[in-house]
Amino acid sequence: MRRPGSDRLVSTALITLWLVLVFLASRVLPVVPVELGWVGTVLDWILAVVIGTIWMAGIRSLFVISLYPLLIRRIPEVPARYSEASVALLYCTADDFNAAALTASMEQSYDRVGTFILDDSKNPHIRADIDDFASRTGASVVRRSERTGFKAGNLNNFLLAERNEYDYVVIVDSDQVLPPSFVRRALDHAAYRSESGARVGVVQGRHNTLRRVSAFADEFGALLETHVRVTQLVRSVFGFSQFLGRGALISTECLRATGGFPEVVTEDLAFSIEATQKGFEIFYAPDLVSTEEFPVDYAAFKKQYSKFSQGNTEIVRHYLVSALWSPLRPWQKVDLLLETVSAPLGAVLSALMLVFSAFLLSSSSAGGPLPFWVGLTLGLGGLLPLFPETMRRLRQREFRSAALFFMRAVALYSSVLWTTVATFFTVALGGRARFMVTPKIRNSSRSVSCRADVIAALALAWMSGVTCGSIVPAVGFIAAAACAVYFSVMSSGWKVTAPELGSYAPIDAYAPR
Repeated sequence: MRRPGSDRLVSTALITLWLVLVFLASRVLPVVPVELGWVGTVLDWILAVVIGTIWMAGIRSLFVISLYPLLIRRIPEVPARYSEASVALLYCTADDFNAAALTASMEQSYDRVGTFILDDSKNPHIRADIDDFASRTGASVVRRSERTGFKAGNLNNFLLAERNEYDYVVIVDSDQVLPPSFVRRALDHAAYRSESGARVGVVQGRHNTLRRVSAFADEFGALLETHVRVTQLVRSVFGFSQFLGRGALISTECLRATGGFPEVVTEDLAFSIEATQKGFEIFYAPDLVSTEEFPVDYAAFKKQYSKFSQGNTEIVRHYLVSALWSPLRPWQKVDLLLETVSAPLGAVLSALMLVFSAFLLSSSSAGGPLPFWVGLTLGLGGLLPLFPETMRRLRQREFRSAALFFMRAVALYSSVLWTTVATFFTVALGGRARFMVTPKIRNSSRSVSCRADVIAALALAWMSGVTCGSIVPAVGFIAAAACAVYFSVMSSGWKVTAPELGSYAPIDAYAPR
């Protein structure tokens, strides 16, 4: 039950905390060069706002990590329910059809499931393979004449058609495998929550990653598993519960209310915002476990990350203001805000630090550098999301694995600095966000995934040297480019160090952890 008085109190407390952090940041920033005048003052306050917001995001990460051990013990047992609901399994593909994965996902223990292959493939051989698969298995193939609206447009082509008479749909990506009990247990969760009066729009499961695909995927796939397991549970209780784009049961009532999926790059987050604003609940069910592939190599990861960064910036441009003025609860708004702006803020901070460093070196009237503790707290805030997976390995006495993982994960997310900056400013300044399908095979070129980073680092180093006589302002971009080169050249030769937690073969994973 909504309590306006308590909501106002929470809103006041959260806004006050943010203002205090911004004010603290403004007090420790170096003196702005006098020759900059009012421009320097504006830049100073922008930097203070960015640092204060990043500090608040760090507090949020610490809050999430601290609450997870308490919440994991309070997951309720959801009993089986009888259901006659009809379910459409929607398999999305665009030249990346995986017959083995879809075959496994179709083996559901619930009978009233129809399978639809939403095919956006251009390759005629793949289209022929899909047609052959459909004729053998009874799946239906749905194609469209115009491939607009990215993945969301593909889904809407089916969802908004008159032939869609199903009660629920399950969204499945091309490399994803659902356990046999997925649909049955998802319906159990929907009924369980409905009994408490909730309007269930989405039942979202969690994801495991396929092992023994590549050393890169084995090393970092576990990070995705742990991140989803920890953050989704806490956010579903104390934050903004989110549809993750796949591995979820969605009611067609919710889809009709939202008009389908928003046709943007990050359609899952945009849909989550619209569904929540319409009064539907996105319920996280940690016992619904599907299996999917992690990017096979660094080039694939970087392409996936670029899509994520562009999509989040697009959400900030088109959805964030309306979400902040919506009837969402205060903690939902703050959680959504901090989750969405994390990557864009990193880009803005990097650009501002580059500019400020150049001014500090070239002006005699400027103050000294930022205090060490400021940089330390900013760095720790960025590293906090890596702690749950690192601690999990340490608890299993995988000390070498934990150390290597932590160092490599720090280097991995440092390596995408230029990607973050370039995509943010491109989309923020009016450019179009691009939807990219993550490659499923390894890239044969080792230079293609780091070329832009090296060129950008060299260009910034040259500009820094010319304008202020030092390359120090560009050191962050130089280090990021070095990390990108490392992953491009070395990651294919790694030995697998990650514990064997995932399963190559799909299993029925209804076993609360």
